[in-house]
Amino acid sequence: MDAIATETNLRTTTEELDIVLQNVGQDPRWSTGKPWVIVECKNWSNSVGRHHLDSLESKIRNRSGQCAMGVFVSWNGFTPDFERALGHLVREPYIILTMDGNGITNAVQACDFASYLENRYRVACFHR
Repeated sequence: MDAIATETNLRTTTEELDIVLQNVGQDPRWSTGKPWVIVECKNWSNSVGRHHLDSLESKIRNRSGQCAMGVFVSWNGFTPDFERALGHLVREPYIILTMDGNGITNAVQACDFASYLENRYRVACFHR
């Protein structure tokens, strides 16, 4: 995905956005027609629960229809409740990719982060 980081730790009056990317890519796989991608990052010792997914969904919806993709990065993965809730999002007009520490580590060691990102996109689209 050709994107540029536009802001980190962006605070609005009601929320904090960890990373906001502007999607400027021409690749049809990533061209959503919406300019913004919101990235939520958690470097916790435990896996992330469902209420954090709900929070990311809210952040996406609060962008006046200008965000069609979110990415949730959790170094220690996601709870089963998070995964179940994520599976119910297939009918929404946005997509949420998930990444964990093992996947990121393997992608970096293989020097192939692009393939990892593409795989996470496929999982989000078809394997929930």
